Amino acid sequence: RGNYVTIITRGNLFRTYSIEKDGIKVIYAPCIPLYPLHIFYHGMFVNKLLNKMKIDVVHVHTPLAPPIKVNKPIVSTVHTSILGDVKSIEDMNIRALCMKLQAKCISYPVVTRLIDQSRLVTTVANSVADEIEKYYCFPGALVLANGVNQSEFHPIANKDDGYILSVGRLDLRKGLLDLIDCAQIVCKNYEIEFKIVGKGPLEK
Repeated sequence: RGNYVTIITRGNLFRTYSIEKDGIKVIYAPCIPLYPLHIFYHGMFVNKLLNKMKIDVVHVHTPLAPPIKVNKPIVSTVHTSILGDVKSIEDMNIRALCMKLQAKCISYPVVTRLIDQSRLVTTVANSVADEIEKYYCFPGALVLANGVNQSEFHPIANKDDGYILSVGRLDLRKGLLDLIDCAQIVCKNYEIEFKIVGKGPLEK
């Protein structure tokens, strides 16, 4: 539509560098892998870049996006409330404790501020929109489901040659245990293979 798109994402520890892919410039800003404080270190470089660029609108995907400081309209896409994520953690170990502290002490304030700054708030599912209303007192999130490139991903003509694929973080929040339960039912009636791709706490 005649718009020029630049993507800013996480890069290595010190150097800012960029590539161009399919006419879109991708800038990799430094990010220190010190979870969860990495978002503030990364944010210094992101905001420095944003304030040098001539931009009309900033589209932020959160959670774990850095705090944004710009005098331009912000559109935010909230992929999860974070607080809903940590409620599903039943483990009582150091990693679980760190995730819960990070959610309440860092992610929640950052996402709250982003929602307050945003001209438009979107999300990827009705369930997340409900969580945004519950945890952030924001009832107006617009639900836009994740898109699929149908020229690359489409139903196959011969069902006997296909498989069902899940790609994502191996975490309870992704519904993997539900998928495995469904797979057991499907495989009783059809000869089809399920493939799961990803890393995370449920990998074993």
